Amino acid sequence: MFVFPVIGALSAIVLAFSVRYRHDDLPFPMVVLIFVAAFATLAISFWPYIIPFTLTIHNAAAPQSSLAFMFWGEGLFVFPLLLLYSVISYSVFRGKVHSIADHY
Repeated sequence: MFVFPVIGALSAIVLAFSVRYRHDDLPFPMVVLIFVAAFATLAISFWPYIIPFTLTIHNAAAPQSSLAFMFWGEGLFVFPLLLLYSVISYSVFRGKVHSIADHY
C-alpha cells in the first residue's frame, strides 16, 4: 500500500520541477498520475471491502452465470459490433467538415 503514495509524491515533485523549468509536456501527465495514484491508494486501502468491514467484493458480485452471460454476450458480440459501427460512421463522415479561420 506504500507504493501508490510514493508514486503520487514523486509525480508531484516532477510536476513542480516541470512547472518551474517550463517543460510544457510534463504537467498534464503528472497531474493525471497524481490522481490515479490517489484513487489507487483509496481502492487498495478498502480491499476487499466495498462497504468497509461489511460487504466484500465477492459478496457484491453478480452470480457466475450472469457474469459469464455478460462476457460472452456483451464482450464478444455486442462490443465488437459497436466498434465496427463507430469505425464505419467515422469513415462515412471523414472529410465532410472543414475548419474556417474566422470560426472557433
